[in-house]
Amino acid sequence: MKIPRDLPQFENDKAIFIVTGKQNATFHLAHKGELTKLAEFKIETPSYSDKEGSSMNRGGGITFGFGWVLEKNKREETKDFLKQLEETSRKILAKQGATKIYLFSPQYILASAKETMKNIAGSKVEMRTFSGNYTRVHPLKLLEELKGRNERRTEKNKSTLIKEEARKILEKRRK
Repeated sequence: MKIPRDLPQFENDKAIFIVTGKQNATFHLAHKGELTKLAEFKIETPSYSDKEGSSMNRGGGITFGFGWVLEKNKREETKDFLKQLEETSRKILAKQGATKIYLFSPQYILASAKETMKNIAGSKVEMRTFSGNYTRVHPLKLLEELKGRNERRTEKNKSTLIKEEARKILEKRRK
């Protein structure tokens, strides 16, 4: 799809947008005014039967406690997700030759996903992260988010420069 003119066009860069959730990820390429969906995957949640993992503690004819161990093995699911993220990312980065990576991920998985991407891309690819739930957000909204963050950074840098100039003027007056 075409990127609207008021959003970043990525004329000289190939930017990969990676949007992750807890068990799914989507990959988009932004280059020369075009935004293309490259790949997506989803790790299925295992289902459990009603009485799987039930336990009961008894002694002397009295039941002390009972319950079911139906809680999902979150570590195993996260491990599977990160493995699939790594495999898919390696294929895409090798094929596309990206110069920038924008990672949109929830806070609880952001650090792990960022570390995985750093291991794949190394220091040659610029990477920026966005914390939050972006799984149902349209790709153009991701570009708007990027544009907004770039504008905020520019404003912050301008205010820092003004403060630096003011400091120099004040130093001249003191002398």
